[in-house]
Amino acid sequence: MTTTAPTAALPYQPPRLQPPVSPAELARWRALLHPDLRDDEDRWTIILTVACAAAHAIEGIPLIYTVATADSSSDGDDAGDARAVRTARRIKEALLKGSVLYGIPPAIDATFALADAVRADAEARGRPARIDDEAFFSRAGESLGPATATSYDDEAANGGDHDDDGEFVRTDSEAAAAAAAAATKQDDADVTARGAAHIRAVYRHNLPDIALRFRRAAALDLWRLTRDVNYGMTLSHSRVLGLADTELVVLAALVTMNLRAETLWHLRGARRVGWKEEVVASVRDACVEACRFWGRPTDRVPRVDEVSEESNGL
Repeated sequence: MTTTAPTAALPYQPPRLQPPVSPAELARWRALLHPDLRDDEDRWTIILTVACAAAHAIEGIPLIYTVATADSSSDGDDAGDARAVRTARRIKEALLKGSVLYGIPPAIDATFALADAVRADAEARGRPARIDDEAFFSRAGESLGPATATSYDDEAANGGDHDDDGEFVRTDSEAAAAAAAAATKQDDADVTARGAAHIRAVYRHNLPDIALRFRRAAALDLWRLTRDVNYGMTLSHSRVLGLADTELVVLAALVTMNLRAETLWHLRGARRVGWKEEVVASVRDACVEACRFWGRPTDRVPRVDEVSEESNGL
């Protein structure tokens, strides 16, 4: 019987701290974007928002909002307020859509940081904090009720029958329950159809091969989650961010997460929903540069010229 000498433990290496995002770095990444994006406040903000969230660089989110709204006071009170509201809504929606990729906790942290920035901005303007209006951050404009510290606890204590749209309504009436169940079934069908349409727009003829890989991996549960929840409920919702903007969000998250196959799919998908190749390449390059600043790997991130109309890179 032979024995081997124990391997010496590696010396302790303290973790490298990720540097915080500064206005100068933000400006540098923005400058790498194509003019169609960097000169459009609606676009550069959502791209860099998602890159920061995917990298857990949460301090970048309020900075992006602050930079984007810095000169809106010159628009006049009402116009400046409307512009700030639009910017905040789009950033928040980008965080929500990005959460299906980088996870819920970073989206929560970033959304809370954004809310603090919105309130501070409103105070500085001497304007009401629009974020405190009911339904300010609602996707469809529905009433969510007053955002008080106890409102959610009260709703739970009352059996969940507060919601105006019936989503959380409970009732003892069999007829009402049946009607609610039928409405829910139709809503679910609508969401599934919407998600499927979004997927087809991005993947086109490449979809069967990808779906087959899910089946061969015995991952139909993951496929349904992707189709019905990620795409159906989240990514395909177009009231705040449409299909083209959503592809920018998805691409920025995937590049920052150093994923190869999925980045290939959405480099291609972004082209398919209308973005020019040079615009798509600039999103990839800006996010790669941000990752270099953070010390995050990008060795698996493909280039635009590696995209194939036929191969899925699997």
